Amino acid sequence: MSEGSNPKPLPPLHRSDSVKGSWLATGRVSDDPTNPARPQTFRAPSELHFAAISVVFFAAIMDALIWWDYFAGDSDRLTRAIVFLVVMLLLLVLFALLQRQRSGVDAEKVWIRTLGFKYTEVKFSDVKEVQYGAMFLKINDGVNQLNLPFETTDYSLALLRLTEELHSHGFTINGVAPDSADWHLVAQRRAHAWAQWVFINNRTYYMNHARAYDYLFSLETLPVTRAINLAPPNAKNFPSPSEIQYQKGNSHLTAKRYMRPNLGPRPAVKADKKEEKRLSKRSRSPKMPREILGSRIILNAGIVLSVAFALVLMITVSEYRSGIEGDIASIIAPAAFLLMGLILFISGLLWRVGANEDEMWSRFGPFYRKSMRFSEVSRVSKTYRGYVFYTAGSQFRFATHGWGLGLIYLRMLWEMRVRWLMVPGLDFFDPATNQQVHQIRTELFQRLYREHIKYYDSHPDELELITNLSQPLKP
Repeated sequence: MSEGSNPKPLPPLHRSDSVKGSWLATGRVSDDPTNPARPQTFRAPSELHFAAISVVFFAAIMDALIWWDYFAGDSDRLTRAIVFLVVMLLLLVLFALLQRQRSGVDAEKVWIRTLGFKYTEVKFSDVKEVQYGAMFLKINDGVNQLNLPFETTDYSLALLRLTEELHSHGFTINGVAPDSADWHLVAQRRAHAWAQWVFINNRTYYMNHARAYDYLFSLETLPVTRAINLAPPNAKNFPSPSEIQYQKGNSHLTAKRYMRPNLGPRPAVKADKKEEKRLSKRSRSPKMPREILGSRIILNAGIVLSVAFALVLMITVSEYRSGIEGDIASIIAPAAFLLMGLILFISGLLWRVGANEDEMWSRFGPFYRKSMRFSEVSRVSKTYRGYVFYTAGSQFRFATHGWGLGLIYLRMLWEMRVRWLMVPGLDFFDPATNQQVHQIRTELFQRLYREHIKYYDSHPDELELITNLSQPLKP
């Protein structure tokens, strides 16, 4: 199809589960929880909940201290205590409203309920304009406008429906109207990019559901230009199961594909002699599953604060009993810091990060656990503390200040070698995407080698493997 021709019309999405046709043929009414086209409902981001809880907790502590002073005889604190109490109650109400905030998407529409009161929806069949960016999508039906964040929420169904609507009716895309001469090219690029986004974020599902895969491929209209390009399973751009061996029993990674000897020299690893001597002691295989402390900084800070303010509290209590110090605040302040230190100490002990051959996880004792499968990672970005890995609607932050999880580096090198990943904040067609992914790939290789330098120096075959994994994919 030429860039200037009209997209081939496709039958519209069926609106009822009872209708037999392309809906059922593509498996989109399945109860499969991995189905990207299933209707979904989302809560407010967890960051908002955490911020609300933190503010309420701080206000409660301040209000308790003020009331303590008031009952201790300071009558001037009454007004301030009442104000803080009212503020705390308002924050509790706000937190309760945040708990009620919902957004969702189904075959007909995308909607949002703000703070439990205002309900706004936009039907896909009524969309008049779409504005897209690397991290958001704004859809407008002429009356209402909704902003869809793609970094923390899985809106695969919204992209599927918008791509279908591009085949059935036109709408303005980033200011380019359907009657414009450039609209067809822009529409084809968007259909291509949105189909790619859906596939990359739901790769496991589509590789296991051929009819849904074929339907998604039919929505993609641009010529195939990249290695991910929605090629059918086991085509030349994808290694077949017989070409990749991943043996779980002995933690062994081997490959018969992509392990070509002419991939270029191994990237240089810079390390001074002192660092090499320290790291050379780490001869343990990176393929071994392991779980480590999530943050030694938090644990050490908790120990220091607990010990220091326990001593201070002992001194202030002794002085208060002897009458040297008569202000009760001299006991409350160090007691509060001691409590903070104990909280940090317990948090440091309970917070763990680990990885095995299939997934990486973080947990807080028996109370909380979050995991992410390596095969489902669709985007990766670098932060000042480490890396953030994304799936459709979820993210996993991994700090690199610790040692012991070389398996994460190894598995991500593998995933970045056999398929394309995207970078948050960059559009699919941005050439900087491949540059940043390759930079992250090189850094992962260097960290993996430095942390297990003795092991890889004594296993040249394994060193050649990770060297080949660190090379960029070629379209």
